[in-house]
Amino acid sequence: MHTNMLVLNYGKTEIVKCSSTFGRVNGSPVCDIRITDDNIIPFVKVRILGVIMDNKATMTAHVSNLCRSVYLLFTNLVRIATS
Repeated sequence: MHTNMLVLNYGKTEIVKCSSTFGRVNGSPVCDIRITDDNIIPFVKVRILGVIMDNKATMTAHVSNLCRSVYLLFTNLVRIATS
C-alpha cells in the first residue's frame, strides 16, 4: 500500500462478515483480515450510509434504533403541541 501512497485509516475502517449459523466454523464467526502487517478484526455490527448491519444479516439493530428515534421525535412533538 505504501508504493501507491495509500494509507488505511483504522478509525474509519469497519468490516463485518455476514454468514449464516451453518457456515460458521466451531460456532465462531470471527476471522481477521490481514492488510500489509496489520490485522483488521470484524465488528458485530457496522453503520453503512445510515443503515446498521449486523453479522447475521438481520435488521434488528437498525429497526430498534429507528423505533427509538421515532419514539423520541413523537414525544418531542407531543411536548410542543401541549405547550
